[in-house]
Amino acid sequence: MRDHMPSMTVAIGDASVVIKSNVRSSIVTANILGVDRDESGEVETVYLDRRVHYKNTTFHGWAASGAVSTVLHKIQLQKGET
Repeated sequence: MRDHMPSMTVAIGDASVVIKSNVRSSIVTANILGVDRDESGEVETVYLDRRVHYKNTTFHGWAASGAVSTVLHKIQLQKGET
């Protein structure tokens, strides 16, 4: 059993997403099919063109779901998290 989960970060561009892990040296990229924004224009949900997550995967600041392709949902970080 692992003592801590791997740290994964998400960088969202205009047309694609880059996911980096502290466990692997490789990066994963996916194209963005669409986004949902809140009233202030901040991205809340990102729809990707393929599946880039495993079951119950959480990236730093994002929860991932989807059976065929990944949908990233922005999550609120706890106070003190960056």
